[in-house]
Amino acid sequence: MSEDDDLNDDPYDTGKYILVNREPVHTKDLLGWAKWLEEADADRIVKQENIGPYHISTVFLGLDYNHARFWGRRGSDYRPILFETMAFHTMGHEKRLTVQERCSTWAEAEEQHARIAAEFTKAISG
Repeated sequence: MSEDDDLNDDPYDTGKYILVNREPVHTKDLLGWAKWLEEADADRIVKQENIGPYHISTVFLGLDYNHARFWGRRGSDYRPILFETMAFHTMGHEKRLTVQERCSTWAEAEEQHARIAAEFTKAISG
C-alpha cells in the first residue's frame, strides 16, 4: 500500500493516497495527489445505491483516517484507513447520517458496503 518504506520515520507525512488499479498507493506529491482526486472522481466510488429511503455510499477517501499515525504508532500491523461507507436516511431534501464505517482496502470496502446494504434491505423488508 505504499511507495515508501519510511512512513514510520516521516513525522510530516500527511497520509495522502491515490488508487492504482484499485490498490491504494501512498504519495507525498501534493499537487499530483490533488490532480488525481480531481480527475478520478468516478474511480473513487466503490458503490452507491438507494435502498428504500436510504442512500448508501462507499468511497475511497484519499486520506489516511487512522489517526494513530499522528502519535507515532505505526507498527508492523499499521493499516491506513482509506475507505468509508455512509448510509443516509433521506427525508425530502434533507439527508441524515445513520451509519458510518471505515476500512483499509477496496475488497474490504466492497464487503462492508454489501453487509450494510443487506442490513438495510432486511430492516425495511420487515
